[in-house]
Amino acid sequence: MGKKEDGISVIDNKTIKKYFLTFHQKLQEANKKYKKIFELCKIKKGRIIEIKGKYGKVKIGNEYRDVNLEFIKNPKVGEEVIVHFFYACEKI
Repeated sequence: MGKKEDGISVIDNKTIKKYFLTFHQKLQEANKKYKKIFELCKIKKGRIIEIKGKYGKVKIGNEYRDVNLEFIKNPKVGEEVIVHFFYACEKI
């Protein structure tokens, strides 16, 4: 999945993003044994509805999740983000 340079696999941001948005989701959907944990592990889109310091509340579908916003540069209420577990990972 990653490119090779001098025989060594290089994993860059593009490769990581591709993994999480395609392969990671498929792995989570295939695992039925630990459904509750893997539901949190799925990559989901949500909207920031509240910010308190480095944390925020994100609306994902009809649910709300408290998440860490430290990976988001200058987060603002109303912005859409990608969420993994309890972290907002990227602005959309």
